[in-house]
Amino acid sequence: MASASAKDSDIPSTSSACDFQFAHRVSFKEDAVLIPGPGADTVEKSNKRHSGSTLKPSLKESNVANRNGRNTARSEEEDPWVPQYTLCLDGGGIRGMSTLLILRRLMDVIKEVEQTINPAAASSTTPYMFPGRQRRDAEPITKSAASSPTAQSSIHTIENSAFLPCHYFDYIAGTSTGGLIAIMLSRLRMTVDECLEEYTILGNEVFGRPRAKRVFIPRSLKLDSLEARTGRLERMLRTIVESKGSKESVDKIDHFASRPDSCRTIVVTVRKSSSSSVPYLLRTYNHPTAGEEFDPLERNPGDPLDCSVWEAARATSAAPTYFKAVRIKGQKFLDGGLVSNNPTWLVMNEVCQMHGSRDSIDLCLSIGTGCAPVRSKNGISLTRVLMPYKVGTPRQSQEQVGLEIEDGRYERCKYERFDIGSVWDVGSTKSEWKLWRSDSTMDSIRNATSTYLNRQDIKKSLEEVAQMLVRQRRLRAKTSRWETFVFGVNYRCEANLCPTPQKLWKNRDELVAHMQRSHNQESPGPDNIDAIEEMLERCKTRQWSYDKIAIDIA
Repeated sequence: MASASAKDSDIPSTSSACDFQFAHRVSFKEDAVLIPGPGADTVEKSNKRHSGSTLKPSLKESNVANRNGRNTARSEEEDPWVPQYTLCLDGGGIRGMSTLLILRRLMDVIKEVEQTINPAAASSTTPYMFPGRQRRDAEPITKSAASSPTAQSSIHTIENSAFLPCHYFDYIAGTSTGGLIAIMLSRLRMTVDECLEEYTILGNEVFGRPRAKRVFIPRSLKLDSLEARTGRLERMLRTIVESKGSKESVDKIDHFASRPDSCRTIVVTVRKSSSSSVPYLLRTYNHPTAGEEFDPLERNPGDPLDCSVWEAARATSAAPTYFKAVRIKGQKFLDGGLVSNNPTWLVMNEVCQMHGSRDSIDLCLSIGTGCAPVRSKNGISLTRVLMPYKVGTPRQSQEQVGLEIEDGRYERCKYERFDIGSVWDVGSTKSEWKLWRSDSTMDSIRNATSTYLNRQDIKKSLEEVAQMLVRQRRLRAKTSRWETFVFGVNYRCEANLCPTPQKLWKNRDELVAHMQRSHNQESPGPDNIDAIEEMLERCKTRQWSYDKIAIDIA
């Protein structure tokens, strides 16, 4: 074997010059992508729906460096990984059910598009095989319960489990219950139907129990006390995370931080100190600082906070009137909904800071939970009680983004918001969380969301968003980076006397380029393609499965 003729570190991290698709077996042809790309006709005045807010400080173009080290110039033949696709989810307690129902409809439309275009895609991992999934509870459904909503949801899960939001979006972000959903969809790589199941179980376990009889018992032992609710919430969050992880996993599930080359997760929380309460972004990735010049829009840059997945979920959902605050590394965190119940504006600034330009975002999809009624307790407005924390509302964030798009600050970005609005009366004295006790409330949310999704304008908007997402996924699936994005695959050279035997290569193109540089490997061709594929399979060091977060296959 020859020694290395060039530094291995010189090999690019994206698709290399020897861009071959021998491992795909079924590859996509250029003429098979029949969906039109986003252009001036798709980003039109339909995006300019919002008004009536004073503009906050805008992102300084001169102060934004590309934090990922990539060239952000756009062209007709650009790298399909340059344009970013973001999903932002509002908070809203039980009303988060509406968010999931809207997302489920979107994934249904995506599946229809994926299977209508030639060649049809069997899953969102295509052209790679989709691994099997396992339900948390494997008990069979009885005949009498076969027609129940739970049973029907299970059937829907089996039919649609192969299409995951984390394969269509680069960033999934949320606040409060939207943060919980973002963690399940992105960090835990769950389907929407799995989220619906876990979300319902969580609500019923935390709030669905009957009230204790009116007898004297210590406050800490009451079923509906702050301490009891917090304990039940923490146990449920741990259960959800553990059901998706494995003690033997390479991608340690007890850490919120994850690989930056997969779908990234952002949850909004509030860091509370004796003197102030400020928005704080919990990220699964590193956010490099802007440099010497201070950027007022930058939120806690640096390495991701060293915390577990369940701690991140607790931090974004620690509403003061419902749950105790959570302490992580000596810092106190509260519900992110206190500062930004709609995280869209914060997230758009974050993505632009990470990728160096406002033109880096092609699609920003924002999903609301409907408008909550003004609540009061003992004649005192809860809005007034929370005023020391409150600096942003869903409406303000929505209008802020709309105004900045109108102003031309996001020229390439298609901004779409789905929100059922205030269309049902849930009462003025009940908590958004405690309404889980009421079956009628759940039915109202389902009915209101169904009515909203059956509107022709909403159907058209969902179709447009699905077309964009499918088109971009298919373009990305042609690159070797796709395997890493959906499966977390790394490669390690198996050659004897390798100068870098412990180095992990991000994708198969990088490994083959290394083999050609360092070990005189012949270029892939008809005579050696099977041998090279067998070598690549042996050199894999890790791969995610989707019933357990990750497995070590070395």
